[in-house]
Amino acid sequence: MALSQQERKELIRFIRSNQLNIKSSTGWTNYSKFRQNKEALVLDIDDTESLSKVLQFITALNKRKDPAERTLVRPAAGGRGKKYSESYSVHGVEDTDIVIRLVGKEFTEIKGVDKEEQVVTIGASMQVGEINQQLYDHYNLTLPTSSLNPYISFIGLAANSGIGTGKDQPGVAGLIKSMKLCLPNGEIVTIDSSHPDFETICSGHQGLFGFVLSAEVQCIEAQKLECNKEVMSVAQLIDEIKQGLFERDPYTSIYIMPTYQADELTNRTYKNVCVYRWRPVEKTCEDQNARTPLTHVRQEMETRIYDYLNISNFLCQYPHVIPQFAQYIVLPLVIGSKNETSVSRWYDSVHHQTGYPGNVEDTGLLFEVSEDCHEIVAALEKVFTTLHEYSEQDYFPITSGMYLRYLQGMNGGVSITQHADGKHVCSFDMVSDIHNPGHDAFQKEITEFFRENLKAVPHLGKFLPDDYQLNCAEYNDALVRWYEENNLNLEESMLLTAHYCKLLQFPKMMPAQPDCSRRQFALFQPAENLPQLRDRVDDEPRYKAAM
Repeated sequence: MALSQQERKELIRFIRSNQLNIKSSTGWTNYSKFRQNKEALVLDIDDTESLSKVLQFITALNKRKDPAERTLVRPAAGGRGKKYSESYSVHGVEDTDIVIRLVGKEFTEIKGVDKEEQVVTIGASMQVGEINQQLYDHYNLTLPTSSLNPYISFIGLAANSGIGTGKDQPGVAGLIKSMKLCLPNGEIVTIDSSHPDFETICSGHQGLFGFVLSAEVQCIEAQKLECNKEVMSVAQLIDEIKQGLFERDPYTSIYIMPTYQADELTNRTYKNVCVYRWRPVEKTCEDQNARTPLTHVRQEMETRIYDYLNISNFLCQYPHVIPQFAQYIVLPLVIGSKNETSVSRWYDSVHHQTGYPGNVEDTGLLFEVSEDCHEIVAALEKVFTTLHEYSEQDYFPITSGMYLRYLQGMNGGVSITQHADGKHVCSFDMVSDIHNPGHDAFQKEITEFFRENLKAVPHLGKFLPDDYQLNCAEYNDALVRWYEENNLNLEESMLLTAHYCKLLQFPKMMPAQPDCSRRQFALFQPAENLPQLRDRVDDEPRYKAAM
């Protein structure tokens, strides 16, 4: 790392002598615990003035160095002192010197509301769920699209071009009307649609244009949601997709738990699919089967038991029990056996899952979808065929299930939902434990199929293949112009870590950093080499350590 112990002491001394509202600590980890930076200096900052001054100090510090030895700084969520407020970042923080978390009141509240235009100003660290709840309860508004997970910060989600669901909805960044940023030199600027690069920057800014302080976000009038939950087999799901499932309602989300049966693609008795279809209804409609506080308590107890009993590690050590775990534990608890219709508040319905275990990795891939959705059918057939091939060798790569979402998406910049006119985008997520034997090989094979046959792109906030580089010419041009117009030197940018230099193909700006690649023990092998894979998994030190 480029921040020496002496420089770290100088920085801490500067913070204390200027009585800045900043608390410091050492070591960063994200929610899943798979991404760590044990040496990073973590700064929890309460207000914009303190942020501006500390960035000015770091900029001055870097002026004394060769740009290749610059001190690196990255923003991250977390530090709010409550469960599920950790960072959900999966890349970009592991090779930085300083992690900045904006934790003060001004960053964690709704700062202004224009009821006529239905636009609100949110602080940079507000989570999606709390935004939806406060908008609904206090302002008769809601976000028209948002993540299923209520704990992800809206700005962090937008930074990685994150999505919600909805056949007429963009990515969440498409809701942003303006952003206020603190530049690396401490200056404060605001960017909106009058800026020629606004759409490019907003499509997924990656935290490289400055530290977002707040954003104006477009909302809609608050309504309740009627949710039709339907339980079915994979074969039934494929039939429904062919018959226009995703076009029937404004919002559709699908959860699937593989059970590793040989005929899972054709047998109609395995009820391992849960389809959620939502449509807005009047706020005056009476609640029906609505979520109660006990719903969250039950989910939280289930996840705590899961973590306390180290079930994830147990499944990695004894993978042959994963099919039974799926059939007799996950299906009854998560999917159930009967259809149900509910009517409830917008945020209760959208964020129906509020308890989350740790130790999971999400292989998220997105691809363009034609009107007949044949791409989604092809993806399902490939995934289940491959899962069966792996199960014949006693590997069960997915332990937590799969999620499908369908949306309009947005173009521009590094958006992960680029699409042609008349097309939609499918988000396909496969969730498992990173230590599960066979997971890496399955992830590699499926990713290659999706990228080659469906032209899929990885979700920038969830999963990046080791060799991945963005199609980023438009974004890079906008980044260069941004630094020039704000009298900044991109080569000296504290925000441009080695990870982003590689991702954006900026080799000349690469800082001197140790190899912090995510995969030290990649086991990427095709399915036909599964016997050889078994030998390598058995000898793999990473798996032995996990067991």
